[in-house]
Amino acid sequence: LIAFTDIDCIPDAAWLRFLVEGWDDDRYGGFVGRVQPSPTANPIERWMAPFYDQEANLASSPLPFAQGCNVAYRRDLFTRVGGFDENLVWWQDVEFGWRMQQHTPYRYRWNALAVISHQNRSTLRGVAKKFFGRGYGRAAVAKRLPALNRSPIGALALRGAFSASVQLGKLAVRSVTAPAWRASDPDAFLRPAFWFAFHGGMAVGLATGLCDLRNRTPHIPSVNGH
Repeated sequence: LIAFTDIDCIPDAAWLRFLVEGWDDDRYGGFVGRVQPSPTANPIERWMAPFYDQEANLASSPLPFAQGCNVAYRRDLFTRVGGFDENLVWWQDVEFGWRMQQHTPYRYRWNALAVISHQNRSTLRGVAKKFFGRGYGRAAVAKRLPALNRSPIGALALRGAFSASVQLGKLAVRSVTAPAWRASDPDAFLRPAFWFAFHGGMAVGLATGLCDLRNRTPHIPSVNGH
């Protein structure tokens, strides 16, 4: 098995033991654990937490996926399917999981006890950069695996731009009524600013990925993954 986490993650002491439970069950090729925010997380970091919900990822459509900060794969499977596509700048982990499920019968196994604490983005700039990457990655993977792309990337980018403009409008309104908002909600400005960074970053990433011709080349596994 090959286990993956990120440099901004702290695994629990028993993380690996729980993560690889069930490895002897031949139905599973990937093993996925839970991602939680750092205990010292600020509001922005806490609002980022749902975007690392691995259990929700495994219930997603058209195919489940696992983020690379808390996942393990069978070594022979990982090699056979071709590993992460190094030509992708973002979303290598999602693309690999979808490719694994397209070319093999293997599926993911979930274990909520395999826990890592993740240092989520803590600034609005970090949020915008993070979701620019996700948007760009989604557009790039949609070109490589078009059968799994159910929503036109251009439409998603326009929807993201509209949502960002709505949040910008909220910020403008709250700047005029600042005293009342601050009295009732300490995060009155920060919350719409967060969603503006999220939607704006995603929209720009989707549009950039859609227009980037360099990401059209599909990844070719070194050995067929059957």
